[in-house]
Amino acid sequence: MAGREPISRRRSARSRAESLAAPEILAEEHLRAMDADPDIDRQMALFQIIRASMVISNDLEREVHRPRGWTFAGFNIMSAIAMLDAPEPSQVARLSGTTRPTVSSVVKTLEQDGLVVRTREERDRRVVRLSLTEAGQQAYIHGLRAVAQREAEWLGGLTAAEVRQLLTLLRKATNTLPPRSQPTPSAAGS
Repeated sequence: MAGREPISRRRSARSRAESLAAPEILAEEHLRAMDADPDIDRQMALFQIIRASMVISNDLEREVHRPRGWTFAGFNIMSAIAMLDAPEPSQVARLSGTTRPTVSSVVKTLEQDGLVVRTREERDRRVVRLSLTEAGQQAYIHGLRAVAQREAEWLGGLTAAEVRQLLTLLRKATNTLPPRSQPTPSAAGS
């Protein structure tokens, strides 16, 4: 029996895979019934991208980030700070794909936890720069390793060529963002 997973673990992995597939089937059936758009494959591709992002983000939050005392957003912002040299919050927002108010809120928590420090520039006190503290750098490195391990588990069923193909297609999709639409009167909050 050595080397075999317990039955409960195999069953939970199978049921997790089945539960991830069911929403796609329901969504596709719904879209076909609504006859809203003839390009169901395009709609399902975006549905899967969004769903995969949410499922994986939630898993990383639960399995990696929360046990270390921060959130997925916190780790995302620490990553952006680590990649840049004393960035301004607006640079962190662009790199992390979030907004400046979110960066400000998350940085406040990370600062209280001793992981991030804000400093003002000498020449222009309005300019704020962010950096990881020594404790923040160590926490980030440990978190990065845990994320890498979890990512390997998530993508372990793909070959190296499939991972590269997935990455290429996702880059292509995100580099062809449609233009922003104008807010409708109801969305603008008349």
